[in-house]
Amino acid sequence: ARYGDIVTLKTWEHSLKGAPFFRCFALEKDGRRLCESISSWSLVAPKDRKVLRPTDYKHEFLLTEHPITAEITRTKIGDLPEVASHIVTFTETDGNGHLNNSNYGDFIADNAPQEYAVKLKNGAVISRAEIAFLREAKQGDRISICAADIDGGIQMYGCFDDGKRCFEAVAEGRSFYAYS
Repeated sequence: ARYGDIVTLKTWEHSLKGAPFFRCFALEKDGRRLCESISSWSLVAPKDRKVLRPTDYKHEFLLTEHPITAEITRTKIGDLPEVASHIVTFTETDGNGHLNNSNYGDFIADNAPQEYAVKLKNGAVISRAEIAFLREAKQGDRISICAADIDGGIQMYGCFDDGKRCFEAVAEGRSFYAYS
């Protein structure tokens, strides 16, 4: 797709397994699928932060079996060097008072190891990303960002002062060629 093209974003509930819900997404243009993703998420009670089961969800599920090739993966990430420190600000939080998920992609791009950052500046794009949200970060929390360029991609995690990880991420890139 190019800037200004009309595209369609589709989303649907795929399945339930225990507490997690699985939601699929597909971006299409003229009936051709451009990209797809799948996410796993859980409902959490806003007051006590306890995980809710699907049986606690009082709305109708619209489960479908639309095909999707994307799958949920989880790369094991070992210890990495600290590359930055970040304090969560008010404007980065959502209505539940924790770091909005949209910020984690920024962490990947803003804190990429130098080798990978050079690739991004020279036209590479992140073509695959895997982000695991492990613990909520709230306003004022300090997150140590640890990252390395591994096998031509980025491995990264953020951890709190107590050493517990807030998130883990893996991103891979590919060359991007300008349209002629």
